[in-house]
Amino acid sequence: MSVKETLKQLESEKTKVLMAELYGAEKAEENRARYRYVAERFEKTYGERDIKLFTSPGRTEISGNHTDHQRGCVVAASINLDMIAAAAKNDCNCVRIKSEGFDFQQVDLSDLSVHPDEVNTTPALIRGIAAIFREKGYASGGVDLCVSSEVLRGSGLSSSAAFEVLIGTVFSCLYNDN
Repeated sequence: MSVKETLKQLESEKTKVLMAELYGAEKAEENRARYRYVAERFEKTYGERDIKLFTSPGRTEISGNHTDHQRGCVVAASINLDMIAAAAKNDCNCVRIKSEGFDFQQVDLSDLSVHPDEVNTTPALIRGIAAIFREKGYASGGVDLCVSSEVLRGSGLSSSAAFEVLIGTVFSCLYNDN
């Protein structure tokens, strides 16, 4: 659906009801405005194209905080803060991302090897997700994204995990029929 069609759909009664179900009645309009923002930002950054909208929740760990980094178990729950994106395929086999508050990033997916200079960076997360998709027999490919997040960076609410889930969901939808 084009950006213009997406913006029109965000104004529909059906979308208003869905937003109220997803975010609660008191936060529905605020979140529809966030989706409008990423759709409009997408068009300004990449031009008029067909896009899809995505969301990924932050999480909190109820028990086992950060033991998952050492292959331990955690009890986690999603929270009511999320990361959203407008995304579309591109033909350059790169993930190009404009994330609110961050510099523009571009990651070439033809090289999924570990880059020591990228440790703990957005490109490292994107390469890692694409590499796992390839290892598991799934496709990944070029994507243009505009991202906005309510998941506070460095807050312990797993903003990097929300970002990884977002990228994985985008690859799953755009390249693997969900």
